Amino acid sequence: MVNTILREADLFCPNSVRINFTIYQSDLANAQQQTKQLQSQVDSLQQQLQQANTDKQTEIQEKIQEINQAIADGNSKVAHKQKEVDAYNQKISDLNQQISDLKNQAASNSSSSNSDLNQAITDVQNTKNKADQAVSNN
Repeated sequence: MVNTILREADLFCPNSVRINFTIYQSDLANAQQQTKQLQSQVDSLQQQLQQANTDKQTEIQEKIQEINQAIADGNSKVAHKQKEVDAYNQKISDLNQQISDLKNQAASNSSSSNSDLNQAITDVQNTKNKADQAVSNN
């Protein structure tokens, strides 16, 4: 084939202007081979990149699940502590009510005791006055 091309070239060109088509043909074959190798490398790198992306996405999803579980655990603990705080607040409220009731009862007892004491003093004074009158009449 090369000879055929060269013979046809001799018909149109003088002998001094010959082109060696064999060099260009081998360069083309080498370029095609390199292109195939480079395409193969690109394909391999794309597969590696896709696998790395898949691995990272899996890792990210696992981390998200871990974080969500930690959040759920934390929320559960907060809810439990809130129940404890509510129970303590109820105890404090009950104790404050008891203190208020006892203060009211003490105030009521105090006024009742004062009333009884005043009545007793009045009775003693009345008795003294009667005794003084009885002594003066005799």
